[in-house]
Amino acid sequence: MQLAPGATTRHAVALFVWGDFFITYNPPKSHRSSEWMRERKDQLKMQVRRKLQQLTTSSGVADTMTLVDALERLGVDNHFHDEITTALRRVVHHDEHECVASTSSGDNGDLHTVSLRFRLLRQHGFRVSTDVFNKFRDNKGSFRESLSSDTRGLLSLYNAAHLAMPGEEALDDAIAFSRRHLWSMEGKLMSPMFGQVT
Repeated sequence: MQLAPGATTRHAVALFVWGDFFITYNPPKSHRSSEWMRERKDQLKMQVRRKLQQLTTSSGVADTMTLVDALERLGVDNHFHDEITTALRRVVHHDEHECVASTSSGDNGDLHTVSLRFRLLRQHGFRVSTDVFNKFRDNKGSFRESLSSDTRGLLSLYNAAHLAMPGEEALDDAIAFSRRHLWSMEGKLMSPMFGQVT
């Protein structure tokens, strides 16, 4: 058995164990037809569309933002462009009464939700002021130290702050603040949060 130039002992062991299995492998034929798979895909897309429409008409900002974020992270958001745009417009035009109600219920008041909302809206081209982070700052303009144990919120703030425009010092402060506290807790985190922070 000859190895390619630059191959290691590990490559030799893998070749010995697997042999030509992957070269000659023929996957089993699917028991389901491509027609069934297309129908199933369409059913699932309709379920997601309905969920987005329900959230857009009845639910709070946090649920809407979480679903949009999940669709983007899964890489399937391109199938729901119109629904996502509608949902984000609803968030932008969220009237004052709903904002007060959702903040008092905890729906729109935590660092994670505010940061996620800021990031998603900015990514989709909506204007969002950095003033949304003022409630997390003390009277000296620094981010409150009480936020230092909110790993999820800090990570969301860190990601949101990277959408800063020139001159937005509040977001520069947010990056420094969140980075410092995320580094300090890096060895204490469990998976999957450990991987995200790293």
